[in-house]
Amino acid sequence: MSVTHGKVGYCVTGLDEGKVNCSVSLSAAVRLNVCVFCAEKLELTNIFIDPSVWFNCSLDKTSQTQNANQLTDTIKENLIGISISATSDAYIDNIRINTCNVGLKTDIPTITEKTPLFSDITVNDAKRSALILVNAPQTGIAFAKCSFRTDDSYGSKDVEIASGYTAPTVFNSCSFRGSPSYSVYSEGSSMLSFVGCDFIS
Repeated sequence: MSVTHGKVGYCVTGLDEGKVNCSVSLSAAVRLNVCVFCAEKLELTNIFIDPSVWFNCSLDKTSQTQNANQLTDTIKENLIGISISATSDAYIDNIRINTCNVGLKTDIPTITEKTPLFSDITVNDAKRSALILVNAPQTGIAFAKCSFRTDDSYGSKDVEIASGYTAPTVFNSCSFRGSPSYSVYSEGSSMLSFVGCDFIS
């Protein structure tokens, strides 16, 4: 299964056994629910998520600033850029996510035998976390050449790892802004590896 689209604001929800439904969702711009036991590999590439584009084009000029600010506040309290809750094998590459509550959230079942690879992921201006790891395969999960950045909200975390998370996790050549609160905040017990990473602040 492959999802490739370069247009800003393209939304995919409910990928289930090869079925693709497109709609705008405030809870998640892209929600991937793929059968754990499907043999196909999930590929998600070349997607740019920027919610400001969704509403800026439809607002009249007199109310644009006020309405855009209100909508931005709502989005930053609720929106998850990409939520992956199940997949047997995944390759996620060249993704840009701006202005969300959470940029990327993974909740992949631990029984999955493959190691998902995320590369060239850039998350900017996330309010809560740029990346949340809830579950991942016991074989591990890997991030390469990724950039995670929050919006400076108090208590924000570039990477947030949930309690009960045990999968080995590798960050290779990634950058973390970590301002003002945390670069990586873990309540789990997994082995974390950082290779050639930059902790900017």
